[in-house]
Amino acid sequence: MAKIFKFNPYSDVACKETPYYICNDKFTSEELDKIISYGDTLISTEALEAKVSQGEKSVTLEKLRKCKLAWIRLNDETRWMYRKLSEMLSHINGEFFQFDIDGFAENLQYTVYESSTSAGGDHYDWHFDKGYHQGHPPRKLSLSLLLNSPSDYEGGELQIKLGSLDTQVQKNRGLIAVFPSYILHRVTPVTKGVRKSLVVWACGHKFR
Repeated sequence: MAKIFKFNPYSDVACKETPYYICNDKFTSEELDKIISYGDTLISTEALEAKVSQGEKSVTLEKLRKCKLAWIRLNDETRWMYRKLSEMLSHINGEFFQFDIDGFAENLQYTVYESSTSAGGDHYDWHFDKGYHQGHPPRKLSLSLLLNSPSDYEGGELQIKLGSLDTQVQKNRGLIAVFPSYILHRVTPVTKGVRKSLVVWACGHKFR
């Protein structure tokens, strides 16, 4: 069983119940630059081709998902990221979702979407994050942090499917989107430039 980065207990407040939550003022420009610098170093040395889950296996399937990623592990240099994200998710969960979550069982995912690919631009088609991940408790809340400026790229829209509607999340540097991991979402193809993001999942006991 993977070791879990534990959250502090969240405050007991009334739940406002929303299908997703958006905020844009949690990280400073300097903090975003720091994450990009650290992530780019990992991409240059240990980048992985993104895969998708098929049962208990992970496979490369460019028609569904094409991008590069690297895992930001917990260490003395990255602990501030884990602490800030955990405090933020704990508070957001307490105010809007009130799921039974424990912490992070997976490393932070630094993701780079580029336009210069034979697949017509890096992308991640409709999917949900909840599912079987060997050795990890279930993902319950997903968080996506946009790291670079929308002027750096075209396309790369984060869209969330709510019923028959495809809701497009506004592109802002530092924007955070939080939503239940069972909700369908996608990143549309990047047609120009490079899109950089940080993704993480809060885990907990199975939904019941």
